[in-house]
Amino acid sequence: MNSTRLRRAPNAVRGLPRVVWLSLILCVALTAFAFAAPPEPINQTPVGLEGKVLFRSTDPALRPLPVGDKSELTLRIAGTAPDGPATLYDLRYIAAVPGDFDLRAFLRHAEGSPVTDGQAVMVRSVPSLPLDASGDLFPIGGAAPPRIGGYRLALIALGVLWLIPLAWALVNRLRRRAEVAAPPPAPPTLADQLRPLVEAAMSGALGPQDQARLERLLVTHWRGRLHLLARSHGESLHALRHHDQAGPLLAHLEGWLHRPASTTRATSEPIDLNTLLAPYRTAAPIDLAQSNGAASSISGGARP
Repeated sequence: MNSTRLRRAPNAVRGLPRVVWLSLILCVALTAFAFAAPPEPINQTPVGLEGKVLFRSTDPALRPLPVGDKSELTLRIAGTAPDGPATLYDLRYIAAVPGDFDLRAFLRHAEGSPVTDGQAVMVRSVPSLPLDASGDLFPIGGAAPPRIGGYRLALIALGVLWLIPLAWALVNRLRRRAEVAAPPPAPPTLADQLRPLVEAAMSGALGPQDQARLERLLVTHWRGRLHLLARSHGESLHALRHHDQAGPLLAHLEGWLHRPASTTRATSEPIDLNTLLAPYRTAAPIDLAQSNGAASSISGGARP
């Protein structure tokens, strides 16, 4: 009886319906697909933050894929270490977009071929913000304006104190330049000393004391220059009247003092006072208190 059951078993297997066979084949295929599915990511980091993964490869000369403008992930090799016959790579990556990545796709062999050997290095980049985030900015209420004080106030005060001597030195330097650039005033000359007296004589307003003062200035100036100190006052005036530089002014003075003012204004020709005083522009003023010249009046004649 047992032998009869054993003989019927193969016939029973052969007689299974086709639907059962298709179900068995589908189960085997699904099982194989499940085992062949990519592994779960071994690391998960937010977008824009660096992640770290160790990768073992038999190629000791792997290099990262060059980064382009549209690269979704940036990979660099932070370091390597021997691991038996293989090499252990310290990989650092930063994802620009969310998603799952196999870091082997961002590695190249020395000759430029892609890396396909070894175990897949799956990482996942997750967004930092919720998927429904709108990206709008909202003001934060209740924020008080920054108050200047403490360390910032100390820095400002130190800067001001440092600028004060610098500004003072700059102002002094500019002031010195202005003082150097300004020309000094010209020293007074004998022509400046004689001008008001000669103008008064021209207008007929020269008094006796000013006449004597004007004569003493002229005689004192020319007696020293023409070596007339040994002569008398009258001889000196006579010599001065015939001198080409001293004579013109003396002649005009005698004419102005001997004629009335109305006659002088009516008959005299225009006189260039600057030309008359030209010989006295280079001479220094005379201090009559220190000179001993005689005070004989031009209008009253010279005393021998």
